[in-house]
Amino acid sequence: MIQCPLCKHPNLPGSDRCEKCMAPLRDLDVPRPTTGIQKRLMKDEVGALPLESCLCFGREATVQEAVDAMRREKASAVLVTDGDELSGIVTELDLLYKIEGKGADLAAIPLASIMTDDVETLRCDDKVVVALNRMCAHGYRHIPVWKEETVLGVLTVAGLFEYVTEQVSD
Repeated sequence: MIQCPLCKHPNLPGSDRCEKCMAPLRDLDVPRPTTGIQKRLMKDEVGALPLESCLCFGREATVQEAVDAMRREKASAVLVTDGDELSGIVTELDLLYKIEGKGADLAAIPLASIMTDDVETLRCDDKVVVALNRMCAHGYRHIPVWKEETVLGVLTVAGLFEYVTEQVSD
């Protein structure tokens, strides 16, 4: 039974409104933050997290070009674009699992052939808990972060872990 916070009338689970006073009951099961870290995760925005620089390449760029840029910039992912549209992402794990050990000529392989398409993205005003949920639920290690029409950077597991560590130590 769900007790109405206004009139204390017992209502059946799943009821949207109290049977007696019609008070809304729908949001009673929404989690409420109680500690410092919970409040920060539910209130802080993704745009405030440390983001990795954004390396962008066209679909026709080669794996060798991407690898060289990733080494130079110490980046763990590159975004693949088709004009102004994001069409995919290539991460260190993509390189490891899709290329390594095959004796392939990296300069002959287009990024489009190894990229992960249908890229999950976040807005800079999304809450940190949303990023944490997407990364954990789907196993993502990199998610591009947007502000309006511009990519701000890539949120990585390391960046999220750095943020959480800072919050716990405060």
